Amino acid sequence: MSNLEFTKKQRDTLKELFNVGIGRAASNLSVMVGARVELTVPSLNVFSFHSLGVELEGIGLDDISAVSQPFSGPIAGTAMLVFPRASALKIVSLLVGEESDSAKQELKKSTTLIEVGNIFLNGIMGTIGNMMNVEIGYSIPTFKEGTLLEVVKDNSKPSSSVVFMVKANFKVERSIVEGDFVFLYDGSSFDKLFSALDRVERLA
Repeated sequence: MSNLEFTKKQRDTLKELFNVGIGRAASNLSVMVGARVELTVPSLNVFSFHSLGVELEGIGLDDISAVSQPFSGPIAGTAMLVFPRASALKIVSLLVGEESDSAKQELKKSTTLIEVGNIFLNGIMGTIGNMMNVEIGYSIPTFKEGTLLEVVKDNSKPSSSVVFMVKANFKVERSIVEGDFVFLYDGSSFDKLFSALDRVERLA
């Protein structure tokens, strides 16, 4: 498995790719909610599965709603969109028009968040796939609640996983919604991502 440290130029390139992918997804989400969606510049963090507990403990998300979507092809792994429960309820309220504490909203939460997850995860992975000039296949997304550590472990392969976290906040109708994008790559896929970043740098 590769050294997990990016060069500054690689990090800047990758951050720009995520800006593009998340920005495209945010445009689609703004159509769904009928309001402008504003994003912060995402921050990046990469670590191995073996340091998972220490890294995620520092984030402290113990009550989350997550959409997970496995992807396959030349790069393979699982993409996840993770919301603290309060942010998840805000998103559902904006999309379905129910009050945040209503039983009706709770019933719609999983299907609504899966739809939002599809928009963001496909937008990001599509941008990365285009950058690498590869076709990426997607599996059916799933919804799960629990702690961040539990959800990530459920989707990880301890022998080879690299955890790649992207933190991004976005504002919808004056409501700040916190979200984390978590990408779990196997070792060889992460190596290919490094190589692709180098190619992009040479073409820049």
